Amino acid sequence: MQDNIFVTGGRVPKSRLIGYERYLKELRNHLFENHNNISIVGLRRMGKSSLINAVMGEADEILQEAPLSIIVDLGLLNSFDELLEVIAEEVFDYIDSNDLSKDLQIDRYCKKLKKTQTCKIQYRMNLLMLLQRINEYEKRCYLVIDEFDAASNLFQTSADFEFLRELSSRSRVQLVTVSRRRVYMIEYKTGCSTLDGIMMTFIVRGFDENDVKKYYDLLENKYRVGLSDEDKYKIGYFSGFFPYIYSLFGFTLVNSISNEENDTYVLDINNIFKKIEIDVQNHYSLVYDLMKDEIIPGDISNDKSRVVEKLMSVLLGPIINLTSGQIDYLLSLGYLYKKGDDYYSLSEYYSDYLKNQEYHVDGWNLIIEMEKKLKLMVRRQAQRKLMSEEIPYEYWQDLFESIGEGTTLGTYDAFIESSWNAFHREQDLLDVAGIGVVIKIIKFGWETYYTKFFNNDAWECWKGKLNLCVRARNPYAHGNTHLLTIEEVRIVNEYCKEILNTIGKTNACDGIEIMNVREDAKRRRKARDEYYQISVDSVVSEQMKGTTIIFVAALQNRNSIKGYYIYQNKPYRATIKEDEWRTHYPLDTMGTHLGNKYPAIIFEVNRKQNSVVLRLKEQS
Repeated sequence: MQDNIFVTGGRVPKSRLIGYERYLKELRNHLFENHNNISIVGLRRMGKSSLINAVMGEADEILQEAPLSIIVDLGLLNSFDELLEVIAEEVFDYIDSNDLSKDLQIDRYCKKLKKTQTCKIQYRMNLLMLLQRINEYEKRCYLVIDEFDAASNLFQTSADFEFLRELSSRSRVQLVTVSRRRVYMIEYKTGCSTLDGIMMTFIVRGFDENDVKKYYDLLENKYRVGLSDEDKYKIGYFSGFFPYIYSLFGFTLVNSISNEENDTYVLDINNIFKKIEIDVQNHYSLVYDLMKDEIIPGDISNDKSRVVEKLMSVLLGPIINLTSGQIDYLLSLGYLYKKGDDYYSLSEYYSDYLKNQEYHVDGWNLIIEMEKKLKLMVRRQAQRKLMSEEIPYEYWQDLFESIGEGTTLGTYDAFIESSWNAFHREQDLLDVAGIGVVIKIIKFGWETYYTKFFNNDAWECWKGKLNLCVRARNPYAHGNTHLLTIEEVRIVNEYCKEILNTIGKTNACDGIEIMNVREDAKRRRKARDEYYQISVDSVVSEQMKGTTIIFVAALQNRNSIKGYYIYQNKPYRATIKEDEWRTHYPLDTMGTHLGNKYPAIIFEVNRKQNSVVLRLKEQS
């Protein structure tokens, strides 16, 4: 087993920190040059504690003497008095090791502290005076309080926070707090306090592009793990800026590499993700729960100012009751970032996670409800036409091409696959299509399928109403409601209600009874489930070439069928292109093959891409 540099739990020692040189440099400057009090802020598992511990470990060398360095994990303590005791014990040890007890004043303050209960005001005063006297020897003093979020429960009054302020102002102790929330949020429960006013906020936002590049360089150069651009995109999709999730991938990748020494080893990132999926989901779930309790500055008592609500407003729309200053605040913390014209939160995966949470906004809900009902109506008519609960890919493909949306199929295919890999949510082309596409489908099939659900009216009677609702969706979603007049907003709401009421009086969205195709549907679903459940680290080899296998057709996209085969008792995923199917089955539609088994030959082996080319065998 190779030495695995990637750490997935606890603090990361400096020797194993990847990237973050900019943070280390800035912290050294703030601590040892500018003597700032620092509040290190960032989301969980961003590496905040690892950073401050790495920098404080350099203090002796940089200062060329041993400072008084007190590092406390507040999460391990039960009260503010326990914090005072820990500080005092560290001070006593420093005094003994530096032979400062000869100073009569220092000796006197030490004796007083040892005789006084920590709950007494005299204890605090004596501790302040002792540290002040030590400072007169030009000794640098640092108090690092990790897990400072716990102060909101352990500190009972504003006087507890004020004591830390006094340590800085009177005793010249340099303060460093490490927390998820800003200090003013932590102080809020105890009333007025001004500790936040003396702290410089140092935000740890996670990896930047240089850190990510060093991460991939390390994987390739140290462990010979070569990753394609597609693999890197998938890792980035889940990881975003989180070093913790990058480390999860790195740790699992390194542990999964082969013992071969001559070739760069390539792994299936989807399989790697399956091994860490629970950890990733738990991480983001905790982040979401913490964000639900965090308030944006401005109105600290207003529930509508909660971070998660504002993020969902930006991502899902409509952007209402959200100022540019609040968006700037989310951007400054790294909670929000922009890629092209779109906003994301923390990672593309977390952005999709947020989009799957419950979210309600008046007005906007009408448009979303209308969109859902229209999609369901289109689906029900397709099921009635085909007499099948499952609608084959070709049906949607032909329909999309008929309405001029054929060029979008590749984008939709990629979205459908990533949605399954990330959330195990099964979708088809209709699910991921926009409302504009749905309206085109309704127009295309108006006379045949849909007019009967709209009072048997002509398309022209509903064209304007449907198109106005479509036009209103994007301004609502992206906060550009100023593009709609007040009258248009009122009319859109009325039209949405009218559309919902009209189709609600019909059987447009009612379920259908299917009697004759359930077994076929079960077989197709079984093959699809088995395909997605494959999670192996085995790689293809030259010995496989020429072998006859049985290929199980599992799912379809616009130009191929994906499936799996078994070789030496191990499952492998594979793809057979449309041309190969057409050659052997010219009269069959692609979807009819799903769920079936076909003999095939492994025609070519590509070890670099860890894939094979299959050729279907002629069936007798």
